[in-house]
Amino acid sequence: MLNFPARKHDAPISGIAQLAPLAANLERWKRERLHIDIGIVLFSVALIFWLGIAAISQTRFERQEAIDAAIDANNNLAVAFEQYVARTLQQADTALLVLRREYARAGPALDIASLFDDGVLDRKQLLLAVIADERGGPVAASPEQTDTSSVNLADREHFQVHVAHDTGRPFVGKPVRSRLLGLPVIPITRRINKPDGSFGGVAIVLIDPAHFTEFYKNADFGPLDVLSVLQLDGTTLSRRVGPRPSSGENVSQAGVFAAQREQPNGWYRGRGALDGVMRFYSYRSLPEYSLIAVSGITEAAVLAHPNAHARRANWSAAIVTLVVTVFGALVLVVLARRRRVRVALAESEARLRATFDQAGTGIMRSAIDGRVLEANAKACAILGYSADELAAMNLPRADPQGRCCRQRAARPCAARQRPGGEHKRS
Repeated sequence: MLNFPARKHDAPISGIAQLAPLAANLERWKRERLHIDIGIVLFSVALIFWLGIAAISQTRFERQEAIDAAIDANNNLAVAFEQYVARTLQQADTALLVLRREYARAGPALDIASLFDDGVLDRKQLLLAVIADERGGPVAASPEQTDTSSVNLADREHFQVHVAHDTGRPFVGKPVRSRLLGLPVIPITRRINKPDGSFGGVAIVLIDPAHFTEFYKNADFGPLDVLSVLQLDGTTLSRRVGPRPSSGENVSQAGVFAAQREQPNGWYRGRGALDGVMRFYSYRSLPEYSLIAVSGITEAAVLAHPNAHARRANWSAAIVTLVVTVFGALVLVVLARRRRVRVALAESEARLRATFDQAGTGIMRSAIDGRVLEANAKACAILGYSADELAAMNLPRADPQGRCCRQRAARPCAARQRPGGEHKRS
């Protein structure tokens, strides 16, 4: 039998009071859920943002690195091009000085062909060498088969510039169609003085415009890369876009002239005056000839590699973003399911607890060794002990079905039912 000490009945613990901690736990779990969800979302957004910033920074770095390398290479090309143009003009001026000297010695009998034959003048560079008298009529020319009888050069700019005064310098004329050859040429001239210093004519050499850029025709040029020799008024002496040579265009609206006024040598980014293609231009001034040597490489070619890498990086970032988003969503879904299970278990426990505490039948739960683990209010009322007192008692191991407990609990009930009876504990 149970050894229940005699005690008066204590009030049982209220079922509502026991449910209050469960309700508090539910509220706490909801707050924790909100905090965790916000944390996961913020972490995912921060990770995606960081990946985007890293991709943008890397793309900008690679673009700038490609631009710097292209500008350096283009500057070097412009320097080499300037030197080639200057050397070509110097050789032409040397030929003019030879012509003027030999004409002063031989007069109209000058044999220009012999100068070519002797290697004094370069046939590969010069299309034609001419001496024009003070009236503009050619008095000596080579090659000899050139018909000069019906040609007069007095109206040409490269002739008239020498009539009024002697500048002491060679003059580089605009590209014109030669009346002697019928081809586009660049005339380079020097004044010839008579013994008294008066105007005696002009020494002229004609150069193929393509000669200035043909040195680079086999270079690794893009189809829209540019080499050009410009006069300060915007006329192109020679121009090559990819493999296509040309001359005589007006590019006075090109950005190189504004840049050259600020700095004689340098680079700039701008659109081509004729084709509108965006390029990086490097330029060099030749002040002794009033010319500018320009080299341009297209922006598309410069940025082709970094742009391709940027596209790959963007795809990679997009995939990683998608993975992070999906992973974050899956984590949220899993946590939401776990929380729902947790809440459902808590609610089920609350219902079971309410059923246990508020049941109309006395219910006790014991351990295998007979210890009373808990008892509901009805059991406490029947036995006349509080829940804490019952928790300190044991059920007999020999009666695992609780028969003694039921018999012991039934006796106070029978006593209560006897008229005038008095409740006793044994």
